Amino acid sequence: MRKKFLKTVNTELSYIINMVIQYMLAFPDIAFVLAHNNRILYNFPITKNIEERIYEIYGLDIKNSLLQLDYKVDNIELHIYGFISNPSYSKPNKNYQIIFVNKRAVRNKTISHAIYEGYRSFLMVDRHPMAIIHIDINSKFVDVNIHPAKKEVKFTDDKIIHNSVSNAISEALKSGCNNKTFLINEKHFENININELPQSYHANAIKPESDIKFEYSLLKDEIKGESIYKLPSLNPLVQIKNTYWIAENNNKYYILDQHAFHERILFEKIILSIKKYEIRFFNKNCYNHGMSWCY
Repeated sequence: MRKKFLKTVNTELSYIINMVIQYMLAFPDIAFVLAHNNRILYNFPITKNIEERIYEIYGLDIKNSLLQLDYKVDNIELHIYGFISNPSYSKPNKNYQIIFVNKRAVRNKTISHAIYEGYRSFLMVDRHPMAIIHIDINSKFVDVNIHPAKKEVKFTDDKIIHNSVSNAISEALKSGCNNKTFLINEKHFENININELPQSYHANAIKPESDIKFEYSLLKDEIKGESIYKLPSLNPLVQIKNTYWIAENNNKYYILDQHAFHERILFEKIILSIKKYEIRFFNKNCYNHGMSWCY
C-alpha cells in the first residue's frame, strides 16, 4: 500500500486488530500473537472451539450472553453455525457482527438482512445484535470473485441463504428463551427509584408495528405543539431479563425499557446541571494558558 494512502498509526492499527480478530475467530485451532512497537497486544493459544476463542477476545460477560447456532441444509451442503447475542444484550452499532463464508470474513447484504429478520420481534428499535456467524457451503453455490479483495460474495440462490440464516437465528432465539426463565427478584429494585423515571417521553421514540393499536388517550398531552406521554406514579412488579420492567398503576400495566429510561434520567440530569451552571466545558484557549477546565 502506498504511504500517502495510509491514515494515522492508531487508525491503521485498529484495522490490523480487526483483521486479526477475524482470523482468530475463523481459526480457533491456530495460535495468534499480535505485537506493536515491541509490545504484545494479543497472545492467544490454540483453543478447542469458537466459544473458547470468543471468551478469550471478548470476556466472560459477552460469552455468557450468547446463544449457539447450528443449522444445516443438506441439499446444498449448507452448514450455519456460530453464536448470536440474546435479545437482552444488544449494541448501538453493527461493529460486533462478523460473517464468515467458508472461513473467510465477508460482507453480504442478504446475510445482514437475514440476521435482523431472524431477530424480528426480539430486538428493540435502533439496537443491533452481536453475531459471529460461520456459513460453510459447497463452493459451487457461491462466487467469491465479485470483489477485488474478496470481501464480498454472491450466492447462486440468495433466497435459500436468506431463509436459512433467518430460520437459524429465529430457532436459536426461541430455544434460548424457552430454556431460560424470566429473572424476577425484588432485589433488582433496591437501587432503583421508580419515581425518578421521567414524567415525559417523546412519542416518536415509540415505534410500534403498524397492526398494533395502543390506547393512550389518557396519557397524551400537547405542549407547544409537541406530542408527549406523561407517566403516572408507578408501582414496579417484576423485572424481565434484566431489561424490562412491568409496572402497575390503577389496574393498568406498563412495560418499560430499563436502559432507555435510565439514559433519559441521565440526560435530564445533565440538562438540569447545565441550566444551573454546574457543568464546566473544556476550552482549548484556557488549556493553552495552563487551565484545563474553565467556563
